Amino acid sequence: LLVMFFFFDSMQMLFAICTAIIATVALAFLLLPMCQYIARPCSDGNKISFGICGRFTGAEILSFSLSVSIVCIWVLTGHWLLMDAMGMGLCVAFIAFVRLPSLKVSTLLLTGLLIYDVFWVFFSSYIFSTNVMVKVATRPADNPVGMVARKLHLGGVVKEAPKLSLPGKLVFPSIHNTGHFSMLGLGDIVMPGLLLCFVLRSSAEQLE
Repeated sequence: LLVMFFFFDSMQMLFAICTAIIATVALAFLLLPMCQYIARPCSDGNKISFGICGRFTGAEILSFSLSVSIVCIWVLTGHWLLMDAMGMGLCVAFIAFVRLPSLKVSTLLLTGLLIYDVFWVFFSSYIFSTNVMVKVATRPADNPVGMVARKLHLGGVVKEAPKLSLPGKLVFPSIHNTGHFSMLGLGDIVMPGLLLCFVLRSSAEQLE
């Protein structure tokens, strides 16, 4: 959080690229079951070789292509719906791959998250003269397309490249205030989700 607060301007290209790569992988994972269902009638399940990149099924190629398309459209448009789709993909992938070992660890994580949020939202302004959490969450990043276009002196592309909303989060347009968005951090979804998955897994083990 502090790195993004102090060095955002000089590292925003890196943040945008990392967000795009991670979101592509997460969306591919999220879309894979749907693509497997769609490709099942017309696929024999054989894998296609891509040389050193490995071997992939038709469903995996389809899910990866869709995720790349969604991320590319987000980069070109900066639309909040695509940002939400990427955020949901990141949440699902994180919850699917991370397992909490015990209730003690879950409690410590949630307690730490509570202290973290309370400090950075309500008390950081007394130290840094501004609300660090809100400042980072609402600071728009220059579009990588626009930054590359400026270096190549392509002025027409720069005007069309919108700023991107970083870091990843879920945003919801306000009904009463046009142009205003409410925000929800991905950590506020992932951490309780990890606890629920632990409880569900523990209940399933007890039933067995």
